[in-house]
Amino acid sequence: MTADEALDTLDRVYHTPLTAPIRQELAALRHDVERHVVIAAGQATEIEKLRALLRESEVWLDIYTPQELRVRIDAALAGEKRNG
Repeated sequence: MTADEALDTLDRVYHTPLTAPIRQELAALRHDVERHVVIAAGQATEIEKLRALLRESEVWLDIYTPQELRVRIDAALAGEKRNG
């Protein structure tokens, strides 16, 4: 039985106005859950991007000096594209 079904039953049996605030709170909680799902999806995408960068950086460690890597990372963070 869902929360809505339980509240419907309470309304039918007891005819109480007390279920209205509970329904409002449930709606607010559903909204919060939906928002957090969107946030989590965005974070999952970002994690995948970071994992890809990590895999790529393992190759870079064999090619570039630490100073060259710093320059490339700073450029990437600044949104600049550098040919390399």
